[in-house]
Amino acid sequence: MSNTSTYAISGGKEGKSRLNVLAQAMHVHTENLLQQLGVSQGLSFLDNGCGGGDVARMAANMVGANGRVTAIDFDATIIELAKQDAQQQQIDHICFETGNALEMGYSNAFDFAYARFLLSHLSNPLQALQKMKDAVKPNGKVVVEDIQFSGHFCFPENKAYNKYLLLYAETIKRKGGNAEIGPTLIDLFDKAGFHEIGFDMVQPVFATGNGKWMAYLTMEKIKESVVQESLATAKEVDELLQQLKVFTEAKNSIISLPRVFRVWGSK
Repeated sequence: MSNTSTYAISGGKEGKSRLNVLAQAMHVHTENLLQQLGVSQGLSFLDNGCGGGDVARMAANMVGANGRVTAIDFDATIIELAKQDAQQQQIDHICFETGNALEMGYSNAFDFAYARFLLSHLSNPLQALQKMKDAVKPNGKVVVEDIQFSGHFCFPENKAYNKYLLLYAETIKRKGGNAEIGPTLIDLFDKAGFHEIGFDMVQPVFATGNGKWMAYLTMEKIKESVVQESLATAKEVDELLQQLKVFTEAKNSIISLPRVFRVWGSK
């Protein structure tokens, strides 16, 4: 992504706070995946579309001081905040860069290249995947986690929640992305020429805690895009947010994240 105009979710400092909640919700799942795929001491790791930097810091701990991590994102403000987080944790072997996922120029440079919730926002996800393939060494691995947004569920049934799902999917579509990309990732890896392709799927769900607030937080951060795309008025979005807040606070409600497909392949 070359600029924020094609990205539906507000970035900057407030966007970083949402990314921190998302990172917490996904941390154990991503950590287990990377460990299973062999991210370990001394290796090199590219985090493409690194957002708040949680996975970059995770990978830095896995590869150790003898390894190296490069983390790129189009949002310069979030990159600076991610740098600060790494400094506070005294992690000094991450190179943070502001960059475009479709224009990376790395060649045979990394053992692993990774992206989480990036390809679903891009108009040409295959191009980005091919750039990641170029970035890894021969037999290096590319790993992607991304969503099937319609896989969300909640209990009990809630009209505001269902409206949020529709607004998000349509907003991403109008921005050129695909909120249903998850099941197609296997085919994209095949088209990009990977071998030893594998996949699985996870879906975190919450009755309490910060993760339960992801629907509310995401609706809050796409408000500007929803209004820009004339999908709802600002007043309608505010009313929807109030309804989502009440539903999220209800003691008997449970709220999921989308289905998250995780696909990997070797160069």
